[in-house]
Amino acid sequence: MKKLLKILAALFGLFIVGIGAFLFFFDFNGLINEQKDKYLPEVEKLLGRKVAVGVVKTTFLPTLGAEISDIAIKGRTEKDDPLLAIGSIVLKVDLARALTSLGTDVRLSTLVVHGLTVNVVREADGSLSFDDVAQRLQSGPPPEEKPKPLDPEAKKFIENLQLQRVAIEEGRFRLLDKATGGAPAETSINHLLVELNDVVLKSPFDVHVEAGIFSDQVNFDFKTRVGPLAIGDEKAPPPQIPYVKIKADKIALGGLVPYLPKDLPVTLDATTFSAQLEVDDPLATKGRIVVKGTVELSKLVTGTKSKGVPFDLRTTPNLIFDPTGGVIDLTGFALSLDDMKLTAAGKLEGFDKGEPKFTGLEIKTENFDVGRLLEMAPDAAAALPKGAEIRGPFVVDVKATGDATAQTIAAMLNFDQTTILLPGAFVKPAGVALNTSVSADVSKTDLDLKAFAFNLGDLHFTLAGTVKNFASPTVDLKGGTGKFDINGPVRLLPSVQKSIAADVKVSGQAELDLVVKGGQDSVDARVLLGLYETNLAVPGTTVQGSGKIEISAKGNPKADIAVLVDLALSGLNVVTDALVKPAGAPFDVHMNVAKAGDVVNLGELKVAFGPLTMDGSGSANLATKSLDAKVNLNRFSMADVAKMVPALAGSPIAASTLGMSLAFSGDPGQLSTIKAEMNDFYFALGASSVAGKCEIENLEAPKIRFDFDSPKLDLDAMFPPGPEEAPAEEGGSGEVPEIVKKLDVDGSIRIATGLAGGFPFQKFVARLVMQNGDVRFENLDFNAYGGQFSAAQTRVNLAGAKPKFELKASMKNVDLMPLLTEQAEMPGTLSGRFSGDLGVSGEGKVWEDVRTNLSGLMGADIKNGRFHKADLQKSVLDPLAAKVPLIKRSQGGPGGMAIQNLAGQFDIKDGKATLREPMKVQTPEGPLTLDGYIGLDKALHLKGELSLAPSVIAAASGNKLKPPKAMPVGLTIGGTVDDPEIGGIEANELAEYLLMEAAKQLGVGKLLDEAKKAEELARAKAAEAEALVRGKVDEAKKKAEKVAGDAKKKAQQAADEAKARAKAEKEKAEKAAKKKAEDKAKAALKGIF
Repeated sequence: MKKLLKILAALFGLFIVGIGAFLFFFDFNGLINEQKDKYLPEVEKLLGRKVAVGVVKTTFLPTLGAEISDIAIKGRTEKDDPLLAIGSIVLKVDLARALTSLGTDVRLSTLVVHGLTVNVVREADGSLSFDDVAQRLQSGPPPEEKPKPLDPEAKKFIENLQLQRVAIEEGRFRLLDKATGGAPAETSINHLLVELNDVVLKSPFDVHVEAGIFSDQVNFDFKTRVGPLAIGDEKAPPPQIPYVKIKADKIALGGLVPYLPKDLPVTLDATTFSAQLEVDDPLATKGRIVVKGTVELSKLVTGTKSKGVPFDLRTTPNLIFDPTGGVIDLTGFALSLDDMKLTAAGKLEGFDKGEPKFTGLEIKTENFDVGRLLEMAPDAAAALPKGAEIRGPFVVDVKATGDATAQTIAAMLNFDQTTILLPGAFVKPAGVALNTSVSADVSKTDLDLKAFAFNLGDLHFTLAGTVKNFASPTVDLKGGTGKFDINGPVRLLPSVQKSIAADVKVSGQAELDLVVKGGQDSVDARVLLGLYETNLAVPGTTVQGSGKIEISAKGNPKADIAVLVDLALSGLNVVTDALVKPAGAPFDVHMNVAKAGDVVNLGELKVAFGPLTMDGSGSANLATKSLDAKVNLNRFSMADVAKMVPALAGSPIAASTLGMSLAFSGDPGQLSTIKAEMNDFYFALGASSVAGKCEIENLEAPKIRFDFDSPKLDLDAMFPPGPEEAPAEEGGSGEVPEIVKKLDVDGSIRIATGLAGGFPFQKFVARLVMQNGDVRFENLDFNAYGGQFSAAQTRVNLAGAKPKFELKASMKNVDLMPLLTEQAEMPGTLSGRFSGDLGVSGEGKVWEDVRTNLSGLMGADIKNGRFHKADLQKSVLDPLAAKVPLIKRSQGGPGGMAIQNLAGQFDIKDGKATLREPMKVQTPEGPLTLDGYIGLDKALHLKGELSLAPSVIAAASGNKLKPPKAMPVGLTIGGTVDDPEIGGIEANELAEYLLMEAAKQLGVGKLLDEAKKAEELARAKAAEAEALVRGKVDEAKKKAEKVAGDAKKKAQQAADEAKARAKAEKEKAEKAAKKKAEDKAKAALKGIF
């Protein structure tokens, strides 16, 4: 044995000597740096950036170590800061321990990264300074296959690996942000220390992190313990973390502001974050999580448009959470806003199983003030009505115990010391009671309301009782206020406070009483609201006297029950903006309803409201689903009602009188069975009145019958036009409603005299029949404008997408001037007596559609008429006067163009009315025959011939011209109906005729013939001269063409001169011939001129 030991010792000595000799003769640092330089380009290629690595230094015994200095991944450009920089990385391994333990005890004594600095830049477009590196790494080779489980030797090696100290020291993370919208923002985390000590993965080890967040001083500290860690065992439980400790000391959150949304309702510019938290067993590996400590945000500001006052938000999240047992213990939880504090206590259990249970749950407030809360939250303050003010303390106190099946609740909300001002509605000073409380036991089926209270000044409302079996409830509730002085509550109204001195008492009492007992088979309920000897008079409101409202119901709702409603308010004098009711003026309602089995009887209904009285009765059978009810609205003056209801005073019906009797029958659930009758209907407004009856059956497809009479009906006075409405949408509002297509209507109306839309009429008689969307006027006759109108048998079909119509109308002896002036906006256009017939058909909703597809016949006849804007005589004589000097220009006829008789038949088609045959018109100027068409857009397209009477020429020439016969004159009539234009007068032939007639009458016809022959001879000689000259020009041109070069220009000049001479000779000859002819004509007509 000793010999063996000596051999081993010698071998070990030789091993040590060998290592020493190896290290002495071999340059290990040089080899490592050489390899580093060899592989560095590969790293740069992978990252796409320049990479710098300083000298690598190594050490051996007693520790194996290495130090790498000055590591950097360069920026994208030479001017950019490095993306990553490390001052040094130091690695030390206890080599002797590893060798002596044959690898079972490998201890990493040191792994320190010192001076780690990360520089990140976010450009204005949002890109990051490391995007290119990330993209190159992502586009690298595909990931390797899923790693295989560790073999036992590797697993044992890792488990035995000891890390004495692993750390990042003096780290720094710096962000330069150019995308914040303003100047680039720079933030940093400094003095970063991440430290792990005595790490053995199979045993717990400590983790420590500290940093200076947005600060040059360390202000954040994090400590925890982790382990043991399972190696190579995916099914192992998560590692244990026995505790987490966090300490933050006034971390300035202003560093986050550049990265937050601009419309964030929180301002953090001056806010700091502090915390002292300790969480035991945060992963609940031992059953429960315990949270202790404080979290605080100082100088927090909220608000969007305006900023609130700064405040400190502090919470003490002391709670115990047991996720396995489903328990949360809130005892010790607190939330504070400055000195306003909310505390909570109690336990919540069973939420993990869906069976929540809470024991001793309490929520309380201390020092809470509404005004201070609104100062902290200006957005909430801005949501209040304009001028509103709420300030002062309030108290919330809630206690509850129970589970999902039953709870005991006691809650209170107290605003007694709060000042509340709602302009024009409510003013409660501090010290006036305003609170509510409830104490109740609630289960899944029942409610035991021990006490509910609401207090407002002297008003104290209480309610207590039970509700058994929510599915089929049986109720026993009783509550009310008892009689109380109204002085206190009404003084909370601003108008009362301003008008009545504080030492003056508002007299009167009020009462609210409520009793509800019973269930689905039996009920006994009563509600009473009363005012007694009230005397309240302030600007805008007066309530004086006594009155009450009482409603009661007793019996079995399924079988026999009686309901009584009584409003007895006649004794009240009420004056408000909406109601003016003097004391003694009736304001009563009495209704008695009784149900017996399936029959519900309205035994009595009486309503009295001023002059309006109404009574009724009826019954309904629920089994047969039938209704039979009658209501009589006795005739009354709406003007008297308007005195009590000011809003009616300005309405069109304020001065009307109304009355009627109504009857209803049928099954309300089946609209097809409903029948409504209106008898003794009477409506009068001003000088107009309507009386009659109406009946409607089957509301699904209504059948309507009516019959009305009116001695006078002025619809314009009854319904005066309101504000000008927007023009209707082109083409109408869509299809006719289906219900209109289902109407079955048959009714008549007779009106002795009336006015509608400015159209006066008399003796109006109409009968309207409508079925399946087809409207037919069996009768539609009336008198207007001195004549008779009829549209009987006119039809309109509303069933299609566009209404189709067949219009049959006639007019007899109608005075055109007032009709066109008042109804067609064509004043001073046409007068006379019109008779005509119209039979047309078409479709459409607006005139532009109807005009183009209208078709049919129209006959028109005008007696003793006159076109006031057209002068036929002037239109004919003025062109003649320019050609025949004897005729004087017309000074205009007496009021336009007279029409002694006009009659014609028109075909209406393609948007125009075309004369079926030429129309003959008798005029003072002579018979006029017209042909053509009149556009339905009022455009005139007429052409004709006037047989001009000799007397017209004789009068226009002072009897110097007396044609022996009528003379035809062609003309056209254009323009529009309301502005016609006579033109196209064919005056040349007529002028020549008149000149010849004048010459004949003076015996100078022969001289005129000779003058004409002389003119023709002169023209012939001029033509011969022109031909001679043209021949000479052609000859000169031919000679010029034979001359080449510069002679060509001279020839062209000679030709132009010859042409000019020929033109001058021609003009001279024409003038001579014309002058000779004129001289002869003048000499012959000297006596005429």
